[in-house]
Amino acid sequence: MERARHLMRQSAEQRRLLAVLVADIVSYSRLMAEDEADTFHRVKDLQTSLITPATERNRGRIVKWTGDGFLATFDSAVDAVRAAVEIQSGAAAAAATAADDRRIRFRIGINAGDVIMVPGDVYGDTVNVAARLETAAPAGGICISRGVRDTVRGKFSVDFEDRGELTVKNIPDPVGAFDVRFDPIAWTMGRQQAPRGPARRWLPFALAAGIAAVIALVGGVAWYAMTMTQPSLPPTSRLRAELVAWLAAVVPTLNGGRSKEDRARDYETSSNHKAQAVSLDPPGTFRATARPTPENAETAALEGCQVFFGRPCALAAVNDSVQPLPKDGVFPRRDMPRARYAGLFDPAQLPGASASVRERADIISYRSAASPKAAAHHPSGGRFFTITNAATQRAAEEEVLKACNADPTRKGADGTCFLYAVGDQVVLPQRRREAITAASH
Repeated sequence: MERARHLMRQSAEQRRLLAVLVADIVSYSRLMAEDEADTFHRVKDLQTSLITPATERNRGRIVKWTGDGFLATFDSAVDAVRAAVEIQSGAAAAAATAADDRRIRFRIGINAGDVIMVPGDVYGDTVNVAARLETAAPAGGICISRGVRDTVRGKFSVDFEDRGELTVKNIPDPVGAFDVRFDPIAWTMGRQQAPRGPARRWLPFALAAGIAAVIALVGGVAWYAMTMTQPSLPPTSRLRAELVAWLAAVVPTLNGGRSKEDRARDYETSSNHKAQAVSLDPPGTFRATARPTPENAETAALEGCQVFFGRPCALAAVNDSVQPLPKDGVFPRRDMPRARYAGLFDPAQLPGASASVRERADIISYRSAASPKAAAHHPSGGRFFTITNAATQRAAEEEVLKACNADPTRKGADGTCFLYAVGDQVVLPQRRREAITAASH
């Protein structure tokens, strides 16, 4: 009988190499004590509209809900970290309009390794370390093990802060830990709110967007500059090999510290819907990822590429399909009207912008806002900044460019911003990176 029970236990257990995500709500007991019904319903809303979709979209599964948190597993550490960033970003957007002491914020810990799987739960040191990393994470933050950091580094746009070797409860050896650093609002919505001040009347951003819309917009446009460096990997997959061959044929001089293999690998591992555009002269690449449709990704990539490089670009790939090489050797460049639009400010004409940016409060009301005013743009992420009611027109232009160039999401990467509008007039085609109005105005 004992042997039979032992065999039954063995048949129910599975050992797998998995990434484990453990999350917990900050101050959950206090939130429930202050308003039990409100907290319960808001947590349930986050579970159904944010946490479960983000987990499933990144090929993970919720193992169990713990009342004040949850445990999920993923086949890939990259998927686990991406899901965690989506969840934290969506939770931050959902809480933006709530009082600070009523915001629902998570701590998340992620570790990867061997686990024991049974129906409805997972066990093992890997799970225990993930749970300890969760307690070490800041409110609204993500703490990951060194092994997870080594796996995901260079895969997408987040930074890592070394926490050193942490001594954690009931784990015999210290755990190398890193905090994942990202701008939660900018990461989902492609925007960054500038600080308010008495002389800088920055218009408020509409942060109360629906959670489903936030998640659908995760990622946005990401430009890969010629000067960025990441470790190389050989082109082993079909998509990667085809894209490397395409780049070699179309832009053989593409260099600048990042190989064609690097760029093809980064495109391959990006989330659909996605597109890759290429500037032929000067040589460079630009890609859009996590867009709502293939057509939207194609447009965003081509618009961003044309804005950055100043000339129409060629389309290299959409989703998993690389464009065929033309038999005559002439690569068609696509002129994108919004990239050269020079009329009155119109939200519909913003190049590379997501729907949420075009519907942003400061964008919608820009034409009716008080002058002096100006707008600035950077194609990386489809970023747009506005300022209104400034002291002078030149001050408006200088301040909006300063805010755009100080964008903490980019941290100065990919070059400086373009002046997008002076007053109500769009000046983007002039490709000016400094104020154009005389100092006396």
